[in-house]
Amino acid sequence: MIIRKAKKSDFEEWFKLEKQFMVFQNKFLNKEMKYKLVKPEIKKYFMKLIYRKNNLFLVLEDKSKLYGYFEGVIEGGESKAYVSKVKKIGYANNCFISKSQRGKSYFSKFIKEFYKYLKEHKIKYCVLHVNKNNPAVDAYRKWGFKVSEYKMLARVK
Repeated sequence: MIIRKAKKSDFEEWFKLEKQFMVFQNKFLNKEMKYKLVKPEIKKYFMKLIYRKNNLFLVLEDKSKLYGYFEGVIEGGESKAYVSKVKKIGYANNCFISKSQRGKSYFSKFIKEFYKYLKEHKIKYCVLHVNKNNPAVDAYRKWGFKVSEYKMLARVK
């Protein structure tokens, strides 16, 4: 298994993983929030990930087959309304590893690469959003992530 930067030719293999990710994610969502993929639109999204500035898009590959991916970005910038000492921050946007490859430290390898990327860009903090029922929460904690806020959802009455 190797971890490398994603490229345009990875789309079809990545799309297979993205479908698995959707099924996994939908387990944590209520009926109205579940989603499905629209291939032409998801392809546009994929291409944006490949070329987006300040983005690191990695894949886990073995013999031309993808088994996982990680996508992180540097976000932030100046705001005239809100002033913070932290101007830019790393955001671990998406990570998915196929079931057959979980528990083999691939998430750790992805996050090491992302932290290295963030350090090269002088970024000191990294955030992510995760469903509280996602088993990956334990892996995130091992890498120093802590709950800093709660996102709440309510049906409008």
